[in-house]
Amino acid sequence: MAAPMISRRARQTGFSLFEMLAVLAIMGVILAVTAPSLGRIIDGYMFNSKADGFERGITALRVQAYTKGRRFVLGAGAQISEADNPPIAALIAAGWTFAGDDIVILETGVCLGGDIALIAPSGRSRVYALDAPACEPKRVG
Repeated sequence: MAAPMISRRARQTGFSLFEMLAVLAIMGVILAVTAPSLGRIIDGYMFNSKADGFERGITALRVQAYTKGRRFVLGAGAQISEADNPPIAALIAAGWTFAGDDIVILETGVCLGGDIALIAPSGRSRVYALDAPACEPKRVG
């Protein structure tokens, strides 16, 4: 008895080169459309992370002022070392700047308050109101 004839088409398994290229082209188009928005989302997360570090850094700076008996001024041209306050020193080192009132934290840890804008190298900013004497950052913009 002769073996049944199986058509050539029925024996083929897998995908053709054309099908694979078509799928890759579709994936490329999807990636090209979504990549810019994905970059903005990542930039937003990075900005928020750094801004949150700044908020924690303000509180830590008050503690450092009291324990070291030093006065700190946070504003344009701020000079804060890594040993004094790692979160704020890291922002300054990364090119972030401050605008607005100079925030003075006395040797006693008391803050005189004011408004300050945290400005990222990209130009994005966030404004905080710091009320005396605790200088707890409140986001106003």
